[in-house]
Amino acid sequence: MTTLMSTHSLQMTAGHLPLFDHINLGIQSGDRLGLIGANGCGKSTLLALLAGELQPHDGRVQQAAPCRCEFVAQHLPPRLQGLGTRAVLQDALAGDPGADWQVDKMLTELQLEEQAELPVSALSGGQHTRLQLGRALLRQPNLLLLDEPSNHLDPVSSNHLTLPTNSTVYDWTECE
Repeated sequence: MTTLMSTHSLQMTAGHLPLFDHINLGIQSGDRLGLIGANGCGKSTLLALLAGELQPHDGRVQQAAPCRCEFVAQHLPPRLQGLGTRAVLQDALAGDPGADWQVDKMLTELQLEEQAELPVSALSGGQHTRLQLGRALLRQPNLLLLDEPSNHLDPVSSNHLTLPTNSTVYDWTECE
């Protein structure tokens, strides 16, 4: 299997308290991993570090050349808050007018066709979550980082995000 991403002695603190210390992690193509831990123990921070949205206090995150990583955060980025639903998806494809068919197809798959011209501020929390997932999928990642992916989703939508039984779950309960 191809290593898509790895961390080496990754360290991060919140103020004077360590969130994590010397994390060494390798993510291979085909891996399905989960993080479980108490609120505030660093799960979202670790995902943001892996996605390159934050820099570690020490250590490094290394992405292999074939890695196409997408990060679905808990909330829509502020720069997208003033856009319409369709425009948020178009933004994921850098506004490529030739990609309109992909945006239309994704709107259908996300069951957001009726909301296509609405501002994202008019969407429910679950619709925001689906919209962010759609943005990521339009970019065709081979590594998808999901932060609280079932937040705001109804039970039917949430069931589509269940990790298969061959997944690895990292238990961060020692952070409590």
